[in-house]
Amino acid sequence: MDLRELQRPLKQRYRAEPATALITLRASSSQQDSPLSCAVDIGRAVYEAQAHSGVGGPGPFRGRKRSLYEGGIRTPFLARLPGVVPAGRVDDESILSGADLLPTVCKLAGVSLPADYVGDGEDRSGVLRGERSPRARPLYWEWRFGIAGPVLNRSPRLAVRDGRWKLLLNPDRSRVELYDIPADPSELNNLAASHPELVDRLARAAIGWQATLPKGPVDPSAGKNDYPWPRERP
Repeated sequence: MDLRELQRPLKQRYRAEPATALITLRASSSQQDSPLSCAVDIGRAVYEAQAHSGVGGPGPFRGRKRSLYEGGIRTPFLARLPGVVPAGRVDDESILSGADLLPTVCKLAGVSLPADYVGDGEDRSGVLRGERSPRARPLYWEWRFGIAGPVLNRSPRLAVRDGRWKLLLNPDRSRVELYDIPADPSELNNLAASHPELVDRLARAAIGWQATLPKGPVDPSAGKNDYPWPRERP
């Protein structure tokens, strides 16, 4: 069977689900005041590795599911809250994370967080209200396992995003890659050699953050982009 025939019903279902949620919401008596948010799973899987989740593509971004390149961690986010979230607005500059949802929703709801709450996210309610703004804190990622698919998509183990800059590296400081994401969303122009002080600051921050994480298994292929080039037999 043609692969496109297998993908078509899945694509139709994924496109319909947000619309179905909105129709259901509108059918309720309190729909005018009901909030709605919708985000998608991170990245598209490599079809050969996971056919059930290999539908779609990353657009202009490098990477797939499990990769720390933009194609593996960047997703669209839709929000609806009449009287709070401006309708029809697109913000392609402000950065939000799943870690921001708790403090953001609590702020919008007028609920105070516990005094001893310590989280990785921050209140981004201003962005939902239509105010473009930079983050106050960097975002961090770690992936400890292998990444299926083309070598170009196999990222280092750690990543940190701070403003326009994104640094990727392994904990031993191998494979250091620095990208200016607004100028290079495809992550093809590594600027690490041109900004050594910035690289050192972000690398220390990422490795310091990683040291706070629980210990766990690490796949031998994690952070590697080796390719089995043809070699002469001995």
